[in-house]
Amino acid sequence: KLLNVGLINSLGWKASIDLRKGLESVCEKYIEEQAGWCSFALRMRNSLIKDIGTLYKLRLGFFVVMSSVLGWFMGVESIDITTMLLLTVGGYLLTGASNGLNQIFERDMDAQMERTKDRPIPSGRMTVKQALFWSILAGVIGISCLFYLSQIYPFCNPNL
Repeated sequence: KLLNVGLINSLGWKASIDLRKGLESVCEKYIEEQAGWCSFALRMRNSLIKDIGTLYKLRLGFFVVMSSVLGWFMGVESIDITTMLLLTVGGYLLTGASNGLNQIFERDMDAQMERTKDRPIPSGRMTVKQALFWSILAGVIGISCLFYLSQIYPFCNPNL
C-alpha cells in the first residue's frame, strides 16, 4: 500500500510525495554506492595480493621450496605433516622476504629495464616502506617457522 503525505511548500502549494518510491530510490542509490565501493575494495585487495606475490616472486620461490622439501623427504624415515608444512611455509616466506629486499635494493635499476619496470616498486603500485613492511613480516614469520624446526628450539624452550 502506498503512503502519500501532503506537504505545503514555501509558496503554500500542496505537494503529494510517495514515501515508498522515495525510500526505494534512496536505498537503490545507497546500494549502488556500496557496491561500487565494495568492487573498488575487492580490486584493491586483489591488486595488493598480486603485487605481494610479484614482490615475493612466488614462482621462483616454488623451486627453492620444492628442492628443500625433496631434500627433507630423502633425509627422514617418516613423514610428519606438521614438519613439512612448517618447512614449506617458512621456506616460502623467507625466500619471499629475500626477494622483496632484493627488489628494494635494485628498484632504480628495475625502473630502467623493460623486463622489470612493471614490478610493484618501480611502477609505483607499492612504496618502499610497504615493500619493506611485507618483506620484514615474511622474514620474521619464515624464520620463526624454521627456528621451530631447528635443533636449537628445544634448548630455548624451558617447558620441554
